[in-house]
Parts: sequence; C-alpha cells; structure tokens
Amino acid sequence: MPRPTHSQSSPKLLSRHSNPNRCSWSVAGSSLNTWCRLPGNPLTRPLVLMANRPDAKNATVCFRPAELPPGIDTFTAFFRSSRDPAYDHLQKVLLRVVDGDARVRARSTLRLARGARAQATLHFEDSAPDPALEIELALEGFDGGNHHGNLRLSYLLAYRSNPMVTMCNAAGTDKGTETYSGNGFPHCYALQYHELFNSFRDERFSLLEIGLDDASKETGKPADAPSLRVWRDYFPAADLFGYDLHDFTGFEQERTVTFQGDQGSRADLDRFIARYDGQEFRIVIDDGSHASSHQQTSLAALFRQVEPGGMYIIEDLGWQPYPEEPRTLDVLLQAGRGGRVRSPFIPDAEARYLEQTVAAVEVHQPNDSPFAVIRKQPG
Repeated sequence: MPRPTHSQSSPKLLSRHSNPNRCSWSVAGSSLNTWCRLPGNPLTRPLVLMANRPDAKNATVCFRPAELPPGIDTFTAFFRSSRDPAYDHLQKVLLRVVDGDARVRARSTLRLARGARAQATLHFEDSAPDPALEIELALEGFDGGNHHGNLRLSYLLAYRSNPMVTMCNAAGTDKGTETYSGNGFPHCYALQYHELFNSFRDERFSLLEIGLDDASKETGKPADAPSLRVWRDYFPAADLFGYDLHDFTGFEQERTVTFQGDQGSRADLDRFIARYDGQEFRIVIDDGSHASSHQQTSLAALFRQVEPGGMYIIEDLGWQPYPEEPRTLDVLLQAGRGGRVRSPFIPDAEARYLEQTVAAVEVHQPNDSPFAVIRKQPG
C-alpha cells in the first residue's frame, strides 16, 4: 500500500486551522469604547465589539491580512450576539470589503437579536488589491434602556469560491463554508472536492454516499438530504446512491436511489451489494457515523465496488462519536508506512485486497477535520 500524501490545508483557504500563527494582520479601529476587545489576529481569539449609543459614531474595526493565498475572492464571517437578558434590541452589523485603495468591493448587513448567531459571505473580485474586512456595529430599535449587549466575531474564513461551494452553501451542508458542523466549524470540503471532481463532472458514472443528513441522527426522522441535492446538481449525468441508517426513500427521484442499512453491519452492506449486483462506483463518500469500526467495516466491504481509477473518500477523520481503536486515520497512515493493512474490523482477505489495489492515499485538511481520498489502481 503506498505511503499517504498529505495536504494539511487548502492552498486557497485562510482560516483558524490553516497557518493562523504565521498569518499577521493589521488592525485599525475607530470610535471604540472601553468594552471592545480587538485581537491582533482574529483567527486565534474572537473580536468583541460593544455598540456605542445611537447618538455616537458607530464602533468600527478593519482587519487586513498581511498576505492572502493567491486568488482569494470571498470572506465569510460568523457572528454571535450577547445573551444578556436585559438586552432586547437588535445589533446591526455592517460589513464591507475595502481594498488598499479605499474602494468598497462588497458589502452586506446583518441584524442579530439577543443570543443569535449568523454569518455573512462577501464576494469580491480576486484582483482587488489588499482586501480587508471592515465591521461596523450599530444599535437598532434602541429605546434608551440597557445597551450593553456585545457582538463576537467567532470565526472568519477567506477563500477562493467555486461552484460546489455555492451549491453546498445553498443546500445547507457543512461540506461548504457557511454551515456549522454541530457546534464546530464548516468543514470546507467543497473547496477540495471541486478540484478533485471538476474534470469529470459532466460524465456518466455512479456515486455512493453513506450518511445523508445530520439532523436525522438526532430525531430518527429524515427531514432533508442536502448532499444528495448537491451531487444531483453538480453531476448532471451521474447516477446517485444513498446509504443511511434511516429511511430516505422519500428523497428518491430521477437518477437517485436510497438504501436503508447500518454501515457497521456487514450483513447490511452485503445486502446492499447483492441488491445492486455488479454496480461500480467512481466515487464513494463515507459521511456516516464517523465511528472508526464503521468506517473500516464499510471500506472493507465496498472497496471492491469502486471502479478502476475511482476514489473512496472518508470524511471527518478528526472526530469520533466515542473512543475506539484503531482510528481509521491511523490505520491508513500505518498501512502507508509498512504496506500492510491491520485492523480487527477488516478481514484478512479484504486487507490483502486493499494492499494490492490501492494506488494512492491522500489526506486533505481544508479546515478543521481531515478527510482521506483512497484511490484505486486503474484497470
């Protein structure tokens, strides 16, 4: 099995998880009050702004990164407002992208009630010289009472957008750059996926995704299948297969079928393989339970179904729902170092098959949690 290659972060992304300590920022504030807190680097500590009273100038801060990766054309900023129970008015947040020539390249406005969180995405021409994010905070609906609610810039991304990012954000999946993963951060996988898939997006092939909706994990009642909607739009000629613990047949339509099964159950996986006998997939994406035993059981059962030259992707390798050994990322890294696949969740025959047929293992980390691309040897 080949040695895994690493891409620790996307070259087209600046975030808290992509070299935050090496990124220097210039910070300029105006009309700030004593409660405002301006970090020198907004990626390492949150910005806290307290609004001035309506009869004073608005508190404003401008962050300008000293160096952005080439081609950056988008900022996405995430905010959370105060939970102070005495605070009952709106915070009005005005955002602008201002270039080095003091020209406004993009603007947006948010209004946050007490305890709310929201994000704003601002697109600008990637030719803009030295783009900076300017944040201005004002009170709205203020009646002269308590005005001590504050606003936090909880997260900030700068990146080069692409069609898949746009589709993921519209669908509300955490593969994009706007939707949180639980209480964490957007995974930003779409930044890398577009580079992996764009060359064949109009071709006819089959794609399988394991795990179709985070919400159904909590409720047991599927409400949406956002990633299936993304794949249907992004791959207009592909046949799509969904695999989930819950029943998603309500989302079946042209070119899309679903299967109800446990990815940790070899019996369920064999039942899926038997139902679609002979079916090969150019792409398999495991976004299921994230349990290491389930990931490895699914890989062992399904890698034979990957077409020659295809890819098997395992997402969110930095998180597990419960402690379990060996972790999937460790299995892949160890196999790359020693050439052998060793796991109690992968039978010997499947382990030898993986050793013989895996062409490459790539580990990418666009943002907070890595994913692996396991490429099959061409036929």
